[in-house]
Amino acid sequence: MTPMKRYLLTTPILLLFWAMSYVQADTVNVAQDENLGEWFDTRQNNAHAYVGLRGGWTNVEGACSSDSSVCNDDTFGYGLYAGYQFTSWFALEAAVTDYGSPDASYGVNNVSADIWGSELSGVFSYDVSEHLDAYLRVGAAYQGIDKESTWGDAQTSNEWGIVSAVGLDYRLSKNWSLRGEYQFIDGIGDEEVMQADMHFVSLGLSYHFGQKRQFIAAPIPEMVEPVVEWVLVTTQVSLKPSATFNFDSSIIKASAKLTALITQLQLSSEGSIEITGHTDSSGSAKYNQWLSERRANAIADHLIQNGISSSRITAIGKGESSPAASNETAEGRAENRRVDITFEKTITEEVSNETSINSGNEQ
Repeated sequence: MTPMKRYLLTTPILLLFWAMSYVQADTVNVAQDENLGEWFDTRQNNAHAYVGLRGGWTNVEGACSSDSSVCNDDTFGYGLYAGYQFTSWFALEAAVTDYGSPDASYGVNNVSADIWGSELSGVFSYDVSEHLDAYLRVGAAYQGIDKESTWGDAQTSNEWGIVSAVGLDYRLSKNWSLRGEYQFIDGIGDEEVMQADMHFVSLGLSYHFGQKRQFIAAPIPEMVEPVVEWVLVTTQVSLKPSATFNFDSSIIKASAKLTALITQLQLSSEGSIEITGHTDSSGSAKYNQWLSERRANAIADHLIQNGISSSRITAIGKGESSPAASNETAEGRAENRRVDITFEKTITEEVSNETSINSGNEQ
């Protein structure tokens, strides 16, 4: 493959990763320290140097000719790399790697080659998640091959080429990261030594210098104005005839409880008021029904005289039909002699997007 074809193949991939990196360059990943309660940037994004060690499987595709009896073109390679991270999405990296020694047999004759190389490349990264980056590495490679055989003199080849790689880098801590990578160099060697494509799959461990937590301002929560809602609630008050009426009478006498009730009802101009008179079972049912109605109407008239709208008021009598206690005892009969006033009042509730607070402010 000619240098021009290599350039045409690698340039679109490089431009794609560069565009993805540029879009996310201003994005900040943050997390909160639970112990300190402070926010910090989670990426290894400050300008810093790093070094690493890598090792893995090397395959020299096409290293052996078709007439070889034995071909060992899979080897173990290892090396060192070092770089400088300029931004969160771009680094410049150099590496030196021993790619191993593939060998082959041709009958009684043997041939082997020691392959080493060095690279200088740009690393273009993209944040996949808080701890994981995907990256593209493209640059120049210088390959050295020392070939020995049992039927001829030793041969040496030193050639320049283009290296390209893709990988994932996982952050283990603020200083350490682990990366897996596939690397490809097209056409190492020459026509005399060997002409082959080299694949290298490796696992690397990196150490990043000068990594300190970069604390940033905590996100400012959006202020939400509370929404005030007006609601009606139902309340019931029971008036004892002994405190409100004379014996066997529907004429109202002074009552602190009734006065307080009127004051409360005057706070709102809305809401229905239902007045229900009750008696015990003493006397005839017809008389008790008449007395309960008279007392309910007397309370209704008193409320209207004190400024409560008649349209809100309903007055009924139930006589002895709805006892609250047993009529067999004096205490029970006293409890059954009552006037119940059930009314609605308006209160406000403050409601936000996250929580509701009942202020209980009566109107």
